[in-house]
Amino acid sequence: DQGQNWTRAQGIGDFAIYSIIFHPDNSNIVYASALGSGVFKSNDGGRNFTPLGDSSLKYTYRLAMSSGDSNVLVASSNVFFAQLSTEEQISGKYGGIFQSKNGGETWKELTAGIRKYGEDNPVEFFGWLYNFGHLPNYEMILMDPKDPNHLIVGHHGENVVVTHDGGVTWEKSLPEQMVPGNIHNYAYCLGFSSDFRKIYACTCGRGLFRGILDKTQKLTWDFADTANAKKSKSGLQPRNAQEARR
Repeated sequence: DQGQNWTRAQGIGDFAIYSIIFHPDNSNIVYASALGSGVFKSNDGGRNFTPLGDSSLKYTYRLAMSSGDSNVLVASSNVFFAQLSTEEQISGKYGGIFQSKNGGETWKELTAGIRKYGEDNPVEFFGWLYNFGHLPNYEMILMDPKDPNHLIVGHHGENVVVTHDGGVTWEKSLPEQMVPGNIHNYAYCLGFSSDFRKIYACTCGRGLFRGILDKTQKLTWDFADTANAKKSKSGLQPRNAQEARR
């Protein structure tokens, strides 16, 4: 009735609800994320919700649905906003990025392969990749409408990270074009054009960036102050997993 009266949804509890997604073809199907409780689904337009998945989805912060296939969902965590201790946040035991291709019935973790990254090969260690897996604080995720395995992730500390193969491999999206010297930065909000060729990233205190996807799906960013970026190098990146923990 246009907001005159409101009824409390049942089954979801007293949690911070950060994402609500309606099925594009059936408004009775609604998904919601409850930080501290997990992912929920309603089949009656939001009157009643039932939980999806298991405890691994407990710290889900954001939900995304593929615009090309509404059965494809992604649930991403933010254990910082869940107020877990620093030790718990970097333990690799909580949170992650999870994908469902059957409307939330089953889920696959896309960051499982980097949970122990850097433990055995410190010489080849990349600090950002360790942080990406062990600081599971993901702000927003975009899915290519034509390829649900092509994901662009805004991270709370490591800018924009990309996978083209559903999480088998990850790469940081040309960070030197976004912030000085690879220093930490937050990509809070992401957006894309209707053809998924232009990607936009809103950062915390460093402005707005636009990325252009070429034919190989590589992102090149502009709106950056490249002259300032070259002057401001940071030597604080960890060299191995032990340094990352410290």
